[in-house]
Amino acid sequence: MCFLLIEQFAENPQNKIIPEGTRERIRRSLLERVSLEGICRIFDISMPWLLGFMEKTFQSLPENLGSPKQVVILNYNYK
Repeated sequence: MCFLLIEQFAENPQNKIIPEGTRERIRRSLLERVSLEGICRIFDISMPWLLGFMEKTFQSLPENLGSPKQVVILNYNYK
């Protein structure tokens, strides 16, 4: 049995700098729930770059997103 192994590498890799304006449009696209693959195609970025960008963006958000803490007390009287 013979298996053909094909590895995917970019022939001419390039480190692109993504301008801040494009990054803001990517953030808005994430808020609009555009698919991740769609964002990659629209902005010509790689999926690993987008996932790293999302991680950094989400880590910079506050834990509670500004909502007040609410304490819910449930009182069940079982008889």
